[in-house]
Amino acid sequence: KELQELQYWLGFIDDLLSCDVRAWNVRLVEWLLREVFVKKVCASWIRSLDATTRHDAETPTAKTAELLKAQAERRVALIFCSQFCGLVEYRPAVRLLSVLLLSDIYPQGWTAEGLPDTDGEAGDFPVTSTLNAIVSAGEGAIPDLTPNRLRESLLSMLSGTLSSDEVILSSQLLSVILESESIDDAALELLKVLPPSNHLSSSSSSTSPYEDACATFLAKAIGGSCGCSPETRNSAIESVSSFGLVLLERIIRHSWTELGTCLEHQSFIFYFNSSTFF
Repeated sequence: KELQELQYWLGFIDDLLSCDVRAWNVRLVEWLLREVFVKKVCASWIRSLDATTRHDAETPTAKTAELLKAQAERRVALIFCSQFCGLVEYRPAVRLLSVLLLSDIYPQGWTAEGLPDTDGEAGDFPVTSTLNAIVSAGEGAIPDLTPNRLRESLLSMLSGTLSSDEVILSSQLLSVILESESIDDAALELLKVLPPSNHLSSSSSSTSPYEDACATFLAKAIGGSCGCSPETRNSAIESVSSFGLVLLERIIRHSWTELGTCLEHQSFIFYFNSSTFF
């Protein structure tokens, strides 16, 4: 019931954004990113990581109420982001959310309490202007940055460090982001989702960390060390493999082909042989 209600309201937001009134759209996207994602969804996700770290340090073998709450908050955040990326077709909104989740840097002051409603330099758009600066200019464009714990969490979940449910949810979110094609290959390369396009050399071993995370989980699952039931393990393998193939499709299209023609056969063979996912 809750999921159906969420889908209803996300459909309503999609209808609002489809009206093509730019002044309205940019303000609604800023509000969604600031008030819903940064202050609520992402803040809750980061708090859940803090709670899990405390639990692992104090009572690693016990399933405490704090740990179960942290797991639930993390899973709700993953589901909410997946539903948003899947149901909202307004590309700028999905693109900026993708940058928020996938960038390896994150503004240090973006907490539920610390993020201002407006910013002196950015005016009424502190979140959208910052995310656009990250994807266009990179780390040097913004002061007071910290490693993005959301991205680190996604990679950790995808590699099977946490539960199999989170493996499934994280791979589904990443699949939805890549399949929407709201974020172009150049931005995905800047965010280190895709390997650099200039790695067409047999001396290069650059791969995507997401590809490596997929391979890490598959090695655990096939080796029987993922610590889950056979049914859950099979679902996780299917979900991660599906995301891995979507990712490889983007990598191959980005780095190795032009209009469907393979550009560097020898380099592609080297990449194929060195790919952890393959």
